[in-house]
Amino acid sequence: MALSATEGLMKTVFEKTLVRADRFRSFRVQTSPHTGWEASEREDQRVVEHQRYSDWHHVEHALRRFQQHIAAYGRRGGKKPSGTGARECSHDDVIGGPSPTIRG
Repeated sequence: MALSATEGLMKTVFEKTLVRADRFRSFRVQTSPHTGWEASEREDQRVVEHQRYSDWHHVEHALRRFQQHIAAYGRRGGKKPSGTGARECSHDDVIGGPSPTIRG
């Protein structure tokens, strides 16, 4: 599948995928050249939530919420898929400014 011009410009800030039985749950925050950042949560192939943010503080709030969802999913038996790793970066890695690093 080819990437659109916009998708090619987006960089991943945070990404984590968990699996339970045959169900997947994924969380992602990416930079967006037009809005700042986009945060999305997916269950299997369905988008559960998709938000666009222009303020990093809103992104931090979304990341904290994702961490809470990830912890709850893990308590219910969700695990990282074998053979794949979660990719997690800090705001500094992508933007070059100060920000706390979110780790799972």
